[in-house]
Amino acid sequence: LSRYDESDNSVVCLDKNMRVGRTSSEEAKGLGVFAKRNMKKDTIITSTPLVPLHRSELDVDDPDVNQHQLMLNYVFGHPDSDLLLLPIGPMVNFINHNNEKPNAVVRWHTVKEQHQQQGALERRQEYHHPELFLVPVDTVVKAHGRGLMMDIIALRDIGKDEEIFLDYGPDWQKAWEEHKNNFERFVKPQMLMNPDDLNYISAARYVANSKDDAVYRTDFEQGLDPYPENVKFYCFYQQHEDEFQKEDSEVEDAYRKELTASRGFRHFSFNDHPDHPCMRPCAIVERYQSDEDDEPRYSVEMFKQDNKHVMYYCSISMDYFYKDVPHSDIRLLDREYTTDVLMPHAFRHEIGVPNGFYPDTWMRKKLRNRWSSDFDYRDDFKKKLARKEVIAEYLAMVNAERAYSTDESADE
Repeated sequence: LSRYDESDNSVVCLDKNMRVGRTSSEEAKGLGVFAKRNMKKDTIITSTPLVPLHRSELDVDDPDVNQHQLMLNYVFGHPDSDLLLLPIGPMVNFINHNNEKPNAVVRWHTVKEQHQQQGALERRQEYHHPELFLVPVDTVVKAHGRGLMMDIIALRDIGKDEEIFLDYGPDWQKAWEEHKNNFERFVKPQMLMNPDDLNYISAARYVANSKDDAVYRTDFEQGLDPYPENVKFYCFYQQHEDEFQKEDSEVEDAYRKELTASRGFRHFSFNDHPDHPCMRPCAIVERYQSDEDDEPRYSVEMFKQDNKHVMYYCSISMDYFYKDVPHSDIRLLDREYTTDVLMPHAFRHEIGVPNGFYPDTWMRKKLRNRWSSDFDYRDDFKKKLARKEVIAEYLAMVNAERAYSTDESADE
C-alpha cells in the first residue's frame, strides 16, 4: 500500500474505498464493511480473486456435526451448479446481506479493450481468465495457475461511512427465514431441556471472563476444579532435532530403548530452541515459578495425535514431556467439533450470485440453456469474449509463455 499511486493503473489499493466496522444490521450483529469515501454509482468498490471449489469439497461426513463446512457461508454459488467461488480479497467476506436495500452487486472482472489489443494485462487483471467460462466445473476447479476475479460494484451513489450491502439472493433469504423459524420451534426447546447446551461457553469467552487465568490448573487440580468439557490445552513447541533428522523406524527404535531406561518418560526442554512455530494438544503436569521472571512455567505432556494436516516439521512420533513451557505459550482452546458453529442445526448456505452470472457450461447438464436475461453480462460476453476470440486469446497467451520458456532455455 505504501507504493500505491492513483496514476499507476498496474497497482490497486484494496482498502482505498472500504473499512471494517461494527455492522448497523440488527440481524448480522457483528462486523460489516463501510465506505471510506463518497462513491458514485458503478464505482468498482473493490476487486477480489476467487478460489473455485467443487460443492462436494465442503461436505462433512460425520453424523455428530453439521453436514457442511462453515466455509459454505462465505462462498458464492448457484443452486443449479456444483461450482462454488470463495472470495479471498481483503474485507470482502465482511460484506453483509440486505435484500431490501442493497447498494452493491457482484460483476465479473473485465479486461480493458486497450489491453486486449496490446496483448498485455494490468497486474490487477492478469489473474482473471475468462476462458474458464467455456469449460465444465470439474475442469475449472483443477485449473492450476489460472483464476477468476470479480468486482463489487456500487448500485447507486454511496456516501462516506455508509455500510455496504449485497443481496445474497432469494434462496439464501428463504433458507435464513426457515432457519430462524426452526430454531425457535424445535432447537431452542431442546436446548432448554439439555443442561449441557445451556451451560455451553466457548473457550474464547471462558478465557475472557475467567478471573484465575494468571495460572493454569494442573491435571491434579482439575480433578477438584475442572475446566468446561468443551475446552482443552494446546502448547507451542519446536520439533526435536532427532525427530526431524532420523527415519521413523530409527526414531521409534531409539525411543523404545530410551523409554525402557527412563521408565517411560522422554523429556525435552522448551529452552532447547529459540523459536516454537508448532502447536498441538497437551496436558499440564506441573506448575512452578521461574527464576528469570514472574511468568509461571509448566511441565506438559505433548500428545502425538496423528493428523494429516500437521506439517512434517511439526510431527512427533510419540507422546513426550516438555518442561519449562512459559504461561504465554499455552492456549486454552475449543475442543474439536464442540463449537456451536459445528452444531447440526447451525446455519449453512452459500451466497447467491445474480441471475445469469454463471455461464451454461457451469450448470448441471439437465439445466443447460437456462441463462437468464435479467443480467446483462451475456450480451457483454458475446460482444467482447466470443468463443473464438477467447480461445484465440488463450492460445496466444500459452504460445507466448512457451516461447518465453524456450528463449530462457536457449540463453542458459
